Amino acid sequence: MRILAIAVVIAFLVAGCKEKHSSSAVQTNGDETVNRPDIEYESPVPDETGVLPTAVVLVRFSDPMDPFSINTGTFIVRDGSGAPIAGTITYNATTHEATFTPSALLMPSMTYTASLAAGILNTSGVSLGVGHAWLFTTAP
Repeated sequence: MRILAIAVVIAFLVAGCKEKHSSSAVQTNGDETVNRPDIEYESPVPDETGVLPTAVVLVRFSDPMDPFSINTGTFIVRDGSGAPIAGTITYNATTHEATFTPSALLMPSMTYTASLAAGILNTSGVSLGVGHAWLFTTAP
């Protein structure tokens, strides 16, 4: 199962996942240059181990985001077999944080993959541009 989770992350990386704090510029409306939103923070942090089964998955963006673009199709948490887990997503406009709350406790000793789709938009309509994924492992 861990190999499948690693394969999912490698697929995201090969597809051009972005690293934290790496700003990419996009040209819009002629000469106007607009920076893409960045991922400022993830929780659990990438490669964290010993994560409690009650954990939520949180991501903080650099910009105010379009809450309608952050949903179960664009913010996905997968278990060690690669299957998406059920949960709800909320967005806090004040902190620019999206939170995935699993519907059930996370399984012990399981590596999970959290991923964000490239099409998530800020309130100006500018997308992340590339997908982003990270792993974390729950406590035994």
